[in-house]
Order: sequence, then structure tokens, then C-alpha cells
Amino acid sequence: MRRTEPALVAEMADALEGAFGEVGLSAVRRPAPPSEGERPDFVLDVGGQVLVVEVKTVVSEADASSVVDQLRRYGGAGLVAAERIAEGAKDQFVRAGVGFYDRRGRLRLVVPGVVFVDAMTQPAGPRPTAVVPLGGEV
Repeated sequence: MRRTEPALVAEMADALEGAFGEVGLSAVRRPAPPSEGERPDFVLDVGGQVLVVEVKTVVSEADASSVVDQLRRYGGAGLVAAERIAEGAKDQFVRAGVGFYDRRGRLRLVVPGVVFVDAMTQPAGPRPTAVVPLGGEV
């Protein structure tokens, strides 16, 4: 069964908090600012600076530039948190100065003048098992 978007965002926020703790950082989750258009999935206060976080299930290399554009519209430092991020997408995020968290264990955080982290962390816990349609007893 697919997770709802709020469930995915909550899971990713918890996983990101754990990854931050592993590298000795703390962040305070803040409500996303009101907006008439798109809003980030959540906002973190890192060392007094705003970090906007966009949550995705998977980010392919082809998706990366649109995710960067989306984060830039929000302003400030940005981070993409996803279950999986393709290596080519990670390269684009690095070139664009955008942070990312791949739930398989890589955290790259860029908050200019405050913090720079590029580290491997423990992969976040197992994802919930999927329900196989028509896979029950007959």
C-alpha cells in the first residue's frame, strides 16, 4: 500500500533528524511559511538559518534540474530528502549548491556561512513492506 504524502514527509523528517544527529547537528522544525503558491514540505532552522526541505520518493537525473528550480523559488538554503537519489542527480545538486539526503545513507548539507556537511550516515530504517495486490489467500 502506498504511503500518503504526509506520512512520507513525516518519515523523512524523522530520518533526516536521525542523520543530523549522527553528524552532530541539531535542527528545529518550523512550519512552512504561508504562501499562495507552492510551499516546501517542511522548514528547518539550522544555526539560525532557514533550510527549506523538499521530500521526494525517488529523484532521477532527469528530475534534478526541476527540483533545483523548485527549491530556488522558495529562497534560502535548500535540501532534497528522498528514498533514493540517482548519482547524476546528486552531481547536479552539488553543482547547484543544493543539499540532499538519500535515505540509503548520504547526507550533504550546505547552509552558506553556517554549516557544510558531506557524510555517509546509517541508512534509515526499513521501509514498510508493500502489500501485494491479489496476493492473499484464495
